[in-house]
Amino acid sequence: MQEIIFSPCHQLLKMQLDKKISAEELLQLFRQQIEQYNPVLNAIVATDFEAARLSARQADNYLSKHQVLIGPLHGLPTAVKDIFATRNLKTTYGDPDKSKYVPTYDDVVVTRERAAGAVILGKTNTPYYASGGITRNEVYGLTRNPWNLKKTTSGSGGGGVSALASGMVAYADGSDVAGSVRSPGGWTNCVGFRPSSGRIPGYHGTLADGSTSTAGVFTRCVRDAALFLQDCDGPHRESLVPYPGALGGTLGFSRFPAAKAGMGFDVIPELNMDPETSVSLKAVWAPVFSAKRLDNEIATMLEDHRKTFEEILRVENVELDFIDAYQSIYLDYNILAQVKSLPASVLQGFENGRSIKPSVKGMIERCKSLDAISVMEVLNQREALWVRVQKLFETHPLIISPIHPTRAFDANDTVAESQYD
Repeated sequence: MQEIIFSPCHQLLKMQLDKKISAEELLQLFRQQIEQYNPVLNAIVATDFEAARLSARQADNYLSKHQVLIGPLHGLPTAVKDIFATRNLKTTYGDPDKSKYVPTYDDVVVTRERAAGAVILGKTNTPYYASGGITRNEVYGLTRNPWNLKKTTSGSGGGGVSALASGMVAYADGSDVAGSVRSPGGWTNCVGFRPSSGRIPGYHGTLADGSTSTAGVFTRCVRDAALFLQDCDGPHRESLVPYPGALGGTLGFSRFPAAKAGMGFDVIPELNMDPETSVSLKAVWAPVFSAKRLDNEIATMLEDHRKTFEEILRVENVELDFIDAYQSIYLDYNILAQVKSLPASVLQGFENGRSIKPSVKGMIERCKSLDAISVMEVLNQREALWVRVQKLFETHPLIISPIHPTRAFDANDTVAESQYD
């Protein structure tokens, strides 16, 4: 059992294709893991195993009838971050006022996961409206790190990555503005992948509209992250964020035309890069990171691994010439975007003096303090920063950096819960 539930997704797909295990059997194995470990970890917060069983059976029937997989997530048990709307499955956003809300629709990323054959068994925990560095809310409580129960898995994707790292799901979706996929991945030894803005779209006014906050994924390996992107990548007519360019089916599925053509998915894409190609890529090694407040051990480990990167890339010292106000641009621009996505009830509660999580309260206060000239300046500075970064990527398409400047926070660290620094 342990060998199966901790296998990467691409291997689970191959096992199903070879008829070594069924989707229903997979679901049962992962359910047993949930029943054993979730009471301690509190990673999965709402479940519907009956609906999941029906989805798994449909996947098995499809494979039996057509001898091909539905798509790149065929039969994979998963749970959806509790900021993504899921039809007929409770979605709370970590807000007590939404504790009984059951949407009648799916968010874009959830629609695409279902279409690719994913078996959605529940929801994963997240902070109040995905705000903060620790995954805890008043609806479901605190999520813990399976590697060390005294530590957090970070925010805001802490529930999803805790479920993955403990073998309760095959992969988990997430969303990321400031590291909500990348940081939890770093603190659990999982891959946390946030695509470029616009590549995975979302509906306007949601907490992951594809602009500042973008859907992403937690997986056991990079190849599995590629499977997820092949499924969820692509423009959407109801998204206001421009799509950054076609993936073009370079990884094999491209909205799974093979299944529609009856060709099947008998070859899981290899992601081995030609050594001659990789060694020509220039990567930034930025001394600026050592000047920031990095944990000493993290800084030492980063330096010790430089030689590893130099074996596969052209690593060069480059001073990152960002404009002086880049940190305030980041904060203000994302505050504007996140406050825009909050429901009217939260903003009305703020106006009425209702108690609100400090990080959210601080965002609303900052947003209200910005006048039109200030907003214009933020937009202008952001455009200038964008141009500088684009020019850097023309010569150095990679920047090597730590995932996080500190060790994992304590699970009950109230300062880390609300701080953005």
